[in-house]
Amino acid sequence: MVRVNTKSLISIIRVSVMAILLMVLSFSISPVIASAASGSEFKVISVQSPDVREYNYPVGTSFSLMTLPEKLVVSMTDGDNVWNFLESVTWNGYYDSTTPGVYWMDSEMTGLSDLDCSSLALNKPVIKIVLSDNTKISRVTSPAATSYTMPTGTGQEELLGLFPKQLTAVFTTTTANVTSSHSDPENVTWICRGYDPQKAGDYRFTAQFTDSGLYASSMPSITVTLR
Repeated sequence: MVRVNTKSLISIIRVSVMAILLMVLSFSISPVIASAASGSEFKVISVQSPDVREYNYPVGTSFSLMTLPEKLVVSMTDGDNVWNFLESVTWNGYYDSTTPGVYWMDSEMTGLSDLDCSSLALNKPVIKIVLSDNTKISRVTSPAATSYTMPTGTGQEELLGLFPKQLTAVFTTTTANVTSSHSDPENVTWICRGYDPQKAGDYRFTAQFTDSGLYASSMPSITVTLR
């Protein structure tokens, strides 16, 4: 019979568990925290540009409602190792929604303000926004449910709570006989003239963009039947 030293076995198990925990922490801890803990200094090597760098919108589109990249991949080093992680980004620059033209937006990442970013001085990602009368909304996708049957007495606010808050708009740009398109989710409200919750019948709610600068010749609708 082989005798097992229980105390030694327990010690081995504890050491193994601690090693596993340290490995997990090494992957989950942020590079900045790791840098502070080790006393080393991090330097930002690069910030990856977004996959899409040009955005076409019709004149009148509000900047705050554009679907622009919210995070970018950042590469940092402490001299020995390199880490890649996602960092939040904002886009800044002059923009006039009422004037057609090209607008360049610079990236700003406040989460990197305490780090050495000298290598990014001439390599900060930028995006291009083109406002043009040649860009139109060619189509707005319908919601998954286009009809509801509800009991009489159902208030309009209750119905609006069931309807989607966003619909996908397809933007089409035509320049020199070349057509391109992209899709963005846009905020909408639903309008119904003459809705009477106490009167049975069919009521049609039509989507309307909350951004007054957006326009589509045809907007999806939802039919509500009160019984």
